[in-house]
Amino acid sequence: MVNLEIDGEVIPTIIKEVQSDQMSKNVIHVDFQHVSLDEKVKISVPIVLRGREKVENNDRIIQQQLSTLEIQCYPKDIPEEIEADAEILAKEETLTVGDLEILKDERIEVLHAPEEIIAIFTYAAQYDESAEEDSDETEEAVAE
Repeated sequence: MVNLEIDGEVIPTIIKEVQSDQMSKNVIHVDFQHVSLDEKVKISVPIVLRGREKVENNDRIIQQQLSTLEIQCYPKDIPEEIEADAEILAKEETLTVGDLEILKDERIEVLHAPEEIIAIFTYAAQYDESAEEDSDETEEAVAE
């Protein structure tokens, strides 16, 4: 939430959109939306995966499929980001919305289904030289 002071009046707002220059990444324009402090707002909040370095390796990489979470709450309760524990993937096949700690916060309503996938592992393909040699020998035999 951002409080803007205009003509001496403080106006509570949220940032709705930020436009940046593609090359320099400098901010060009920001859209603010006035909010009432006693009304809930719907807003998208970024999901940050924590601990991914503990579970990723050369064979498996985390693929994040959901990067923001749509929530509804009072403006004062809007989190800057939502943390997701990537270490859950060491035990489970997927990291889902249902795994998020924010679901325990009664002030915030998450507007996604609990089974919606946030992240999964992508496995690197193993290069097998012997399989390539077998393939080359088969191609040579067929050519003869």
